[in-house]
Amino acid sequence: MTQLGGLFFITILSLPYLILIWHIPQAHLPSWSEAQPVLLKTLWQAFLSATGSLFFGAWGALGLLKISGKRREIFKFIFMLPNFLPSIFVVLSVLNFFQPFPYGVAGIVIVHVLINVGLVAFILSDSFENQLGGVVELAMIEGASRFQILLQGVLPMLKRDLFLCFITVFSLCFSSFAIPLILGGPSASTFEILIYQKIKIMAQWSEALSLSALQSLVLIGLTLFIRQNRPIIDYKWRDFSALGSKTGFLIPLFISALLLTGPLLGLPAGVRQIQNLPVLWDMFSDQILGSLVVGIGSGLLCLGMLIFLALFYPSLRIRKILVSYVAPSTALVGFSLLLMPEIENVFFKIILGFGLIIFPLIYRLRWYSVLDALAPQVEMGALLGAGPFLIFSKILYPQCFKIACRLAGLCAFWATGDFAISSIVADRDISVALVIQGLIGSYRIESASVLIWPMLLCGGLCYLFFIGLGYVGSQKSVS
Repeated sequence: MTQLGGLFFITILSLPYLILIWHIPQAHLPSWSEAQPVLLKTLWQAFLSATGSLFFGAWGALGLLKISGKRREIFKFIFMLPNFLPSIFVVLSVLNFFQPFPYGVAGIVIVHVLINVGLVAFILSDSFENQLGGVVELAMIEGASRFQILLQGVLPMLKRDLFLCFITVFSLCFSSFAIPLILGGPSASTFEILIYQKIKIMAQWSEALSLSALQSLVLIGLTLFIRQNRPIIDYKWRDFSALGSKTGFLIPLFISALLLTGPLLGLPAGVRQIQNLPVLWDMFSDQILGSLVVGIGSGLLCLGMLIFLALFYPSLRIRKILVSYVAPSTALVGFSLLLMPEIENVFFKIILGFGLIIFPLIYRLRWYSVLDALAPQVEMGALLGAGPFLIFSKILYPQCFKIACRLAGLCAFWATGDFAISSIVADRDISVALVIQGLIGSYRIESASVLIWPMLLCGGLCYLFFIGLGYVGSQKSVS
């Protein structure tokens, strides 16, 4: 039963790929002269983004070596802040901070680096701690210089981790849609935007099918590199501050300053602009409601998927497949939903599409480790003759429901800021994020700076809703 549940879940996650395969006979290749420059531009953009993220991320990782304890955790949070905020907030901060801003490939690379540099620093600092703890300590005792340790010890031993970081960021930037949609300019700046234009502007769905298939093959090929993980040696953290770099602190300070001051810079002029747009305020209550519906709906879908996995508790093989599964691109998910005319409700399409895109990240973020940690208790319960529902109610639910609600709240927070999947599926501005995207597209950056705060408020309310749900649910399980 658990195997069937896991296979069914993988089938649901793979729905966009299955729809693509089903419609492949209708695909028609576009002219190579049209697709080639866009493909090369996408590869170049992803390469620059991954290279910049790796360089500054390694620098930031050295900065993390200078500190330990609670301060280190605080700086890790600052590093990861752009990954937890909606991408439209980061884009708006950058547009307010840098004026004039270079649209096109340069602008896309800047924002991609800003978002991913903290992720790379976090991964590399964790690799340093877990992989090289004893080796570095021995080299320091033997009197090796900082330069010798970094060049002859750290770099050769972490070259595989550096390569995996590069491939991971490369794949994320190659399939990025939201940022190129805003910053790419009028031409097709990336492969995702070309697919979007084929769907929404040119109505050439057969060519969009073939482009989606090509992009999926590239992403699946990159996944083969990412899946090969090195076994972790559990060294406890020691003081390696002598190897760290004080200038590495410039990265989190710059990121925090940019994110906090960016939207505030445009507020005074934005308030004056908003006052001259009465039509916007007439529809704003509906868009607030739309953001809340998308947020709560996406969170409930994520919570249901998490609980489903806990209930059927898939085998170790299924769990490994899920942790290495790469979500389909935004354009492919949106396109597959458009190919399902039986689903008419726009909000349901957005919620389903966002869930299919974000759930693999949510699973890798925390749920995989939660299920693995509870594996001995599940196995013991099964040996004692307990069935899946008894194991779930007595072992899994009391220990993981609150965590599931936190992850669902994070998903809901991100969903309120989604404009990527919504821009493909929806034919009007049904959420605050779509209104902000339209304002940025018409170069009303200051007006967008005003509306970003109601959007964050909607996201915060959705997050608190699931935190409260987790508290109530955990209390009932105790009683």
